[in-house]
Amino acid sequence: VNITVNIVEPLLTASETFTAANDNNIREDQPNSPGGDETDISVDQQDPDETQALIEFTDFSIPEGTTLDSATVTFFTNSASDGPISLHRMLQDWSNDSTWADFGGDGVQANGVEAVEEASATFLNPVDDSFLSLDVTEDVQFWLENPDQNNGWVILNASGDGWDFDSSESSLERVPQLTLEFSAEEAEETED
Repeated sequence: VNITVNIVEPLLTASETFTAANDNNIREDQPNSPGGDETDISVDQQDPDETQALIEFTDFSIPEGTTLDSATVTFFTNSASDGPISLHRMLQDWSNDSTWADFGGDGVQANGVEAVEEASATFLNPVDDSFLSLDVTEDVQFWLENPDQNNGWVILNASGDGWDFDSSESSLERVPQLTLEFSAEEAEETED
């Protein structure tokens, strides 16, 4: 009788970090002006000068045969806010040349058409001059399975106290980053 036994070795883990490919700051008071080349992005609900951020990471992947364990997006806060601030997965395509007016004239709405209604991540009180990391594993897993639906996130602030972060045009150590942690089990077959 031949019996095959699988001996499972400890998990092999690794991580990889990607920088934002696209980010944009769209503004209610400048509805036809794109903000894709700004080094500072502001997210503010202050009417009539609301601002929103769009951010997208492209060309990320994990090695074949591995499992995504976690995904974290990290921002460098350069102006704190009392929030609440939320990331919503974008459903509509956009670019660094997109403007406030491109989204029905009223910016991006988390309405199930332009962006997903339910927030992917929400946070309060980011600390000034520090890094902020958010768990976005569910969204990244969705994009790994559906890469054609990766339109990034819109960042919305429900407060009139604006939150600012460094964009992809900022200094390299402060640009938005996406870190993926993944693992694989190494199996060895033996016969008895």
